[in-house]
Amino acid sequence: MSKPRLWTRNFIAIFSSSFFLYLGYMMLHLLLPVHMNRLGADDTTVGLAMALFMLSGLIIRPFAGAALDHWGRRPLLLITMASTLLLTLAYSRVGITGIIIIHFLQGFSWAAAATSVTTIVSDQLPKSIYGMGFGVFSLSTSLPLGLGPLLALALFEGRGFGILTLVAAGLTGIAILFIPLLQYPRQPESKLLRIRGSLIEKCALIPSVTVLICNIPYGAVSGFVILHGEEQGILRIGVYFTVFALVFMTTRPFFGRLVDRIGYPKLLYPGLALIAAGMVLLGLRPEYYLLNASLYAIGDSAIQSSLNTLAITRADPQRLGAANATFYTGFDAGVGLGSILGGALASALGYGPMFLVMAAMPVLAGLVAVVGLRE
Repeated sequence: MSKPRLWTRNFIAIFSSSFFLYLGYMMLHLLLPVHMNRLGADDTTVGLAMALFMLSGLIIRPFAGAALDHWGRRPLLLITMASTLLLTLAYSRVGITGIIIIHFLQGFSWAAAATSVTTIVSDQLPKSIYGMGFGVFSLSTSLPLGLGPLLALALFEGRGFGILTLVAAGLTGIAILFIPLLQYPRQPESKLLRIRGSLIEKCALIPSVTVLICNIPYGAVSGFVILHGEEQGILRIGVYFTVFALVFMTTRPFFGRLVDRIGYPKLLYPGLALIAAGMVLLGLRPEYYLLNASLYAIGDSAIQSSLNTLAITRADPQRLGAANATFYTGFDAGVGLGSILGGALASALGYGPMFLVMAAMPVLAGLVAVVGLRE
């Protein structure tokens, strides 16, 4: 029997498209709270904008998953990437209220595009190497997480937010150029009525709830760690995301192979413990943000390897769109809730205590996993 291939034409095309899509997204998303803050928005307003983005993604993902399963991959990916590009161009032309509205609308296009990308990847990977394959693919998202903040901060401080949005839109445009390289058989249209009742894939539900809770701290970190650093007088805290990305990028393929061999429990629970430790460290000693980023990245890499593999490998091949949508609905919901809770708690308690509260979330996620993921 021949060894399963990873680097096929489709895998290379979707890897490349994902890289540029996420690079544009990271550059814009991570600096948007700072831009809003300089326009006069308070922490609660910034948190609201981040949460509305995730809310719209939460709404659209199940429908996007069903549409992918019934009508094919490439058309939805093209439409949603183009919409993301156009909305990116609009950010620099509006004030705080306009940003909130645009961010909400872009949540729809971004979530549908991201669901399309992960579903296409799932199509390419044999179950025997799924953990390893998705671990390699995750480099297309972790590399932008490291490069994005550095490029975005340089553009934002040197040329302004308007140039930043132009570059982010241009990167999304490059991502679109790879879509025609994807080879898929034409999929016959299905009746809309067939989608009803099939939006949620049950085998992915518990992993989705678990990752939801795990991602609440990430929502707080992505929205407020730069502001926390500025308040503490810590220079260049944007390097936090670079270190996070480098560690995540290094460990994710390794953990992907490992979960294929040993199963999810031996990765999931240590990963949750590391995230909790990272939140405590960020709350009490923010000057050690590089160590915190490393702990968080290792923990996040372990839990994503475990939960994503668990959600997708148990799904029927005809339900991969729904399985991806179910899993990433929880993913988005957690980040959105983290933005809301992070903004509210930061306004009431301050950034440090807020991150300490977030340390309870991995503990809760562990309890859900123990009960819900019993074989």
